[in-house]
Formats: sequence, C-alpha cells, structure tokens
Amino acid sequence: MTDTSQNKTNLNGVSALFFGRKDDANSERCAKHLENLGFKVTVVWSSKRDDKLPQYIFDLSFDYIFCYRSFYVLPKSLLDKANLHSINFHPGTPKYPGSGGINFAIYNEDKRFGITVHLMNEKIDNGKIIDVTYFPIVESDNLESLLQKTHECLFSSFINFSTKVRESGSQYIKEMTEKNTNLTWHNVKRTIKEVDDYQTVYTDIEPKELERRIRAFNNSSYPITLKFHGKKFIFDPSNDD
Repeated sequence: MTDTSQNKTNLNGVSALFFGRKDDANSERCAKHLENLGFKVTVVWSSKRDDKLPQYIFDLSFDYIFCYRSFYVLPKSLLDKANLHSINFHPGTPKYPGSGGINFAIYNEDKRFGITVHLMNEKIDNGKIIDVTYFPIVESDNLESLLQKTHECLFSSFINFSTKVRESGSQYIKEMTEKNTNLTWHNVKRTIKEVDDYQTVYTDIEPKELERRIRAFNNSSYPITLKFHGKKFIFDPSNDD
C-alpha cells in the first residue's frame, strides 16, 4: 500500500517508475525528459547485473514502468503493479533477444541492426513488440561504432516514444502493438556466457575467424583474450601490424 501523500502526488499527473543505468548521461536525460513531460517520476539506478532491487518500490503506486539500459530483471510481482504498462527499450532487434545482440549482428555480417520497444512480462525480451527502429551496419563498423549508433538510436526512440505516450497514453501503445503484430521475437536468446565464450580464442583459430571475433567482440573494456598453456593473453589493437 502507498501512503496518502504518494496518492495525492499522483493525482496531479501520470506517474512513472524509471529504471536507468547509473552514471549514464542518456539515462539521466531520459529521466529528466519524463519530468519535463509532466510525469511524476521515481528513478531507480543500477550499476551492475547483481544489483538488488530496493524494497521501497514495491510499496509505490505508479502508472508506467520504463526500463532504459537497466541491469535489473523485474519480477512479475512488480510488473503487475503498473496501472497501465511496463515498457522496455531493448538495445537490439527482435532477431537478437537477450544479451550480445550487437556482437552477433556484426559476427553474422548482418546488413542492419536496431532497437526494440516492447511491453514487459516475467520473461526477458518476450513481451509484445510495440515498435522497432532499424539503421544500417556498414563495412567500416566495429563493436565500438555500432554501440554508439545503438545508444544514439535507443535514446532518440525513448524521447520520441515517451513524448507520444504522454500525449496519447495507452491508445498510442494499443495502436502500435496492433500495427506490429507481425513482429515477433526470435526463439534463440543469447546469454552473457556465450558472449564471453566468443571473446576467448585459442591458438588453433583460423585467421579469418580471428578477424571476425576481433571486429564483433573486442572492445577496450572487454578485449579478446587468447588462452595458451594455461595463460591468458589480451589482444592489443595498437600492436596490430
């Protein structure tokens, strides 16, 4: 149950529970945008995958849940508390539910990538798809450049979508889900472990495969590593001749 002051506050506008990523500038801008639109916003930040949900949010009353680059996996008990809708902004297309979509889109030499806005249920990347935005993958793209494109697209999609929701409410979401009933999630859901496995190479790897792995899975935070005689060697692109 929420207290009386919380209920009175929510009468003045539509309320939103926003989940964003700590120290991420676009997450902060998204939360501020919701406030500027007139949402009564409660913000919950996450910084790593094993963060624990704060218990106080289960006592709040809210109309919408918005998840933007959050590490949290929200339980059904919380999703069910949203009076209207729970919405996630997935940094990948329906072809790539779960983790590593950007990596595998490059690895599979896809010609386009994008982001997906979808309703949330108790399963990861499984709810009805509201909308998908695509952009091209060019030959010069690597993991770093495609990450940047994806984050830019995700941010602009959040701004546009939340603005339309504030203007038209549930009717807009209803119209979009009905319009896009042909969009469905792929049945293969990648995991972080699979990404980690592809970032590890061995001495018998073929040169072409190594180049594909470097392009798709190497970045400064999580570099490609070589395992050899029980030792781990980190790929350094500055020494790439």
